[in-house]
Amino acid sequence: MHVKTLGKGASFMVLSRVPAFILLALWAGISLACLPAYSEESPGSDSLRRGIAYCDEVQFDEAINELTAAIEQGLEDKDDLIKAYRYLAYAHLAHGEKDTARYYLRNALNLKPAYELGRDEELTPKFLEIFAEEKEAYLRVWFRKVTFGLGIPYASIKGRFGSRLSGEIRIATSYNIWTYGLRGYYNINPGSRTVYYWGLEWDTLTFIREIEGFGQVLMPFAGLEWFVSPKLAFCVDMGVAFITLTGGGKEVYATQWVFNLGINHTVLSAP
Repeated sequence: MHVKTLGKGASFMVLSRVPAFILLALWAGISLACLPAYSEESPGSDSLRRGIAYCDEVQFDEAINELTAAIEQGLEDKDDLIKAYRYLAYAHLAHGEKDTARYYLRNALNLKPAYELGRDEELTPKFLEIFAEEKEAYLRVWFRKVTFGLGIPYASIKGRFGSRLSGEIRIATSYNIWTYGLRGYYNINPGSRTVYYWGLEWDTLTFIREIEGFGQVLMPFAGLEWFVSPKLAFCVDMGVAFITLTGGGKEVYATQWVFNLGINHTVLSAP
């Protein structure tokens, strides 16, 4: 940490700058660690293949058993999990269980909002109908989920709007500074286990105790959110902060690399 002094009665504490290459290396390392290992199949891959084969052979009881087992055993690849949900929906609809079929189609759309059925697939008119209804219903839901976050050193509440856009309110404190900020996110690959994003943050800085003055921060950022469960995720991002500090009749302008690490918990989500 270093102190910027703008005149009598106005000092501003600013976090020490960390070399950019260290932050870039750390961000890249976390990104690589969150990527799935493609050299090994997921534990549920065999059950998934058997379940799809049973569906093709119109053995829907066996298909449901195998596809359910595949999900329980674990499917690391998002596309495999979507396949499991899609075939489960088809098998349950064949049994006349329309509500259960809709449930699994919603799960598939939550993972991939742009998901479409293959044009070469031989599907019943009823299945095509309920898929179209669920997709239309999904796209009509504008406000999708609310998340609480804790990080170093901030607390936040975040809402997702549609499939790719999110907004967040943040409060942070460090030494003698309170920070209140707004963040806007664009999620590049929503529904994945590791979601990459970029965005823009705007903050106001309020100084307490003997220090007088205020400041503003504008920061573009990029990062990722790694879901360890549907409701719990670790997030990490970094950006370049453009800082304006005012006090004692003077202004100071600075740029600084900022690194954020936190954990998010979803408390409310659309069905």
